[in-house]
Amino acid sequence: MKSQVIAAAKRWQVTALDKYAGEVVAALLETTADEKQSDVARVAAAAQLMDFQTGNAEFPSKLVNLVTAKASPELVQGLMEQVARSTSGETGEILATAVVRFTPSSKSRAIKVLLTKPEWTGVLLSTLLKECGLKGSATWFVAEGSEEVKGASSMPVAKAMDDCFIAYGMNGEAVRPQNGFPLRLMVPGFEGIFHTKWLQRIKLVDRYYMNYNDFGHLEQNEKVAALAYQIGPKSVITYPSGEQRLPGKGFYEIRGLAWSGGGAIKQVEVSTDGGKKWSKAQFQGTPQRMAHCLFTYPWNWDGTETEIMSRCVDEIGQAQPTREQIARHWNRTFDQTFSVPGLDNSIQPWRIASDGSVTNGFA
Repeated sequence: MKSQVIAAAKRWQVTALDKYAGEVVAALLETTADEKQSDVARVAAAAQLMDFQTGNAEFPSKLVNLVTAKASPELVQGLMEQVARSTSGETGEILATAVVRFTPSSKSRAIKVLLTKPEWTGVLLSTLLKECGLKGSATWFVAEGSEEVKGASSMPVAKAMDDCFIAYGMNGEAVRPQNGFPLRLMVPGFEGIFHTKWLQRIKLVDRYYMNYNDFGHLEQNEKVAALAYQIGPKSVITYPSGEQRLPGKGFYEIRGLAWSGGGAIKQVEVSTDGGKKWSKAQFQGTPQRMAHCLFTYPWNWDGTETEIMSRCVDEIGQAQPTREQIARHWNRTFDQTFSVPGLDNSIQPWRIASDGSVTNGFA
């Protein structure tokens, strides 16, 4: 059956015809369909079947998008947990490049999730800068890629001397072209746009430079842009969540993911009454710096309508905020029209109706 999947995949790659994409999805789901397997086991099986070379930079993520679009919400959640556990290998990279999309509507998830957890190999940027004779007057550095718009970004030298590194390997092999071959700058904890692909130049300067990425992507104000780097602490409940349904009152294990650009997650709390009371969740494994961690919380649902949500704190004391707190920070009016500037790490509520249906708490 694996040969049929690969054959259909290659037809899709060569022809770019959607009908062949459909064959791939059908073959994958049929191959992994086993009533005795859990949803997570099905995801693992599908991931193994996708463990092959295609030579198409966009193929893996498109394929996973199609699989998840036709799969159940529980299977999607299993995929997300599989990504969080994956650390290396071809399967890990395919899962890491997958964007899990959900159809946005007033009563659905209305969320896009991008998860990455590959294994990188490289050289600390601090080592290279010391070899070049870094001077004390250099307080910023500009990283430039070889793409048309150069992908240049300004970052503090303090970050460069902390944990930035130049990656030449990914998941046990050379960084692939679509991921930045031959060299890619990695900036742990910072938004992905700062991880400059196809790195060709690093310039040390004595002031902040407004570059293409900073001006066009973040904020047209250098004081704000210079502070909008780090990914804040974020947690989200993946089960139960939008478009899923609880069959009835009783015991459930709430599950979710948490991460932060500030370091390891120190604590996750869960509320099952709309934020009135909070209780500590349990980690599944030891949280690592700059990595996703899984959390669970036992819950006995009485069958009445409620809202569930999670919040987290990282190792440097940063706490995940509510949208109302973010609005106050930016001196904005908090109402239905409020949109979080930049990366949204606000608390995500899920509304559970008395019939067990789960919808976006912001809808």
